[in-house]
Amino acid sequence: MKMFRTLSVFIAFSLMFISCGEEEQELTLNFKLTYDGEPLVMFDNYTYPDGKTINFSRISFYISELELLSGGSSTELVDVDYIDLTMSNIDEDKSKDGYDYIIRNMDELNYDGIRFNIGLTPQMNATLPSEYDSSHPLALTSEYWVGWMSYIFAKIEGNMDFDGDGSLEQGIALHLGADAALRNIEINSLNSDNKINITLDLKDVFEQDSIYDIETTPRIHSLSHVNQTNELMDNMVKSIVVTQ
Repeated sequence: MKMFRTLSVFIAFSLMFISCGEEEQELTLNFKLTYDGEPLVMFDNYTYPDGKTINFSRISFYISELELLSGGSSTELVDVDYIDLTMSNIDEDKSKDGYDYIIRNMDELNYDGIRFNIGLTPQMNATLPSEYDSSHPLALTSEYWVGWMSYIFAKIEGNMDFDGDGSLEQGIALHLGADAALRNIEINSLNSDNKINITLDLKDVFEQDSIYDIETTPRIHSLSHVNQTNELMDNMVKSIVVTQ
């Protein structure tokens, strides 16, 4: 019996040693929203590039094919997921902290770049929410437009004061989707740290080479708005800054 206890203790310590030697890694993607370089807070008022007043009530988007890059090779970490930054920007403290998207159970952290899509691949976008279990990110019926036969890749919602009377009377609902809206982001020259910061500046989404004509098209709910969708998706990619 004494020998059995001794052997049990030896095995337990051996397993503990092996476990510590093969400790799994975590990678945190910290998503932050800003407006003109300052933390964005939902329902706070901001100045649109044309001088009008705007606030925001929802910012969300799909990411897909998230990969770490290393020496010309890639490792996919996430097939698809849904990022909703609304509640993580509900007050200034939360906005400063950002939203931590944590990828667990990684064997090692060895990378020099990151690549991912804003939106869904054509193969993903050809599916329906009913094809997935309720916990799957593509099961969200609120993120699918039957009339488009497409998921909504990104949502920017809020309110705006078009007539300058101090009341934000016009609802803004910029829902961007369809296969042509897919955009890819690739960032190189990164260090193999356990955290990557991804910052999206909403002012830059509305102003790049020109100012988005939000008064003419405050709502995108139709495939006829493909030009506006492409403009905002292009601007979104240009407005994302990745740091460590």
